[in-house]
Amino acid sequence: MNEEDIIKLLNNFNKTKEEIEYINKNYDKILQTLFKEADADTFTRIKDIIKNNQLYHYFAKDLYYFQPIQIRSKDNWQEKEIINTEIRKEPLVALNKYDYSKREFIPLHPRIFVEPVYFKDQRKGTYPKIYVREQVLESLLTHLKLLPEEYGFIVFDGYRTYECQKELYEEVLNKKLLIEKSKLENKTTNNDELIKHIETYIMPYYVSYPSFNPPSTHNTGGAIDLIICDCNGKALNYGCKFDKFDKIAHLNYFENKLKKEHLLTDEEITYLIIRRITCNLLKYPTTNLINSCNLVKKNNSFTEFEGEYWHFDINNQWDMDLEKALYGSCEQDNILPNPNYTIIEYMNKYHR
Repeated sequence: MNEEDIIKLLNNFNKTKEEIEYINKNYDKILQTLFKEADADTFTRIKDIIKNNQLYHYFAKDLYYFQPIQIRSKDNWQEKEIINTEIRKEPLVALNKYDYSKREFIPLHPRIFVEPVYFKDQRKGTYPKIYVREQVLESLLTHLKLLPEEYGFIVFDGYRTYECQKELYEEVLNKKLLIEKSKLENKTTNNDELIKHIETYIMPYYVSYPSFNPPSTHNTGGAIDLIICDCNGKALNYGCKFDKFDKIAHLNYFENKLKKEHLLTDEEITYLIIRRITCNLLKYPTTNLINSCNLVKKNNSFTEFEGEYWHFDINNQWDMDLEKALYGSCEQDNILPNPNYTIIEYMNKYHR
């Protein structure tokens, strides 16, 4: 089998007995194909790290999770139609409670932790609770079942107001403007042209333009920022922290480094592998745990984002599994956060 055939086989979620036997028999050969850019020493260390890491070893039974990250193009996503159906009115669900007296964020699921960073930073238009649409939560629950019980997710952000998006955008734009100006040294340049260049070629990798039409992805409630953590809520190391507005945060950063240099340090190997596992895990086409006419997307797969390893989308214009988007702007569609509709109420409603 060539590389294309191997990838196709790994992405077949209804493998025959013969196909499973083939994968098991050719395990090392297939693994080497998945890390073909690595030199001999790096590949040996990759195998050792997978063998000796509890989480990596757990997923090694299905090499699907170790395949290179395939980033799908989002060209012309702004032109994708947002259709008017009942799901467009789907409510937001709170993932946590908040104790104002103790200033404490209280998770409502034993394996879903929250870290509302923008509220902590006292950003405009933020809430002490993280909200996502029902389908996002349902998809999160189905993918949680793919993780071993000793692990869960930390969620940093979900629904984001226009006001918060605008503040973030302007802050990052100003930072990037200073960086680009410093590269020019004493060369004169038109400030408006430089800003246009940054907004066109740099900002799309970091923060969406604040807008209702087309809506920024977080404003739809269909975007979620998350990583894998242990059962105590301790984050796994992805090579840089959440909201690091730099190239190292790009989903394929360590993929590209391996292609270019053919070697990685042991730490970089772990960053590469955990990014692959997380991305392929969330793209896995799981099935809804419930039978609800409201949850129209039956395969639950998220779409990755090239600029941020932690960002994933479903049902909005960045969902590459859909020809037409199902979520518009929450604010424009008058879908406001209801602090009394939490995971608990959702579970009682659909999962009893």
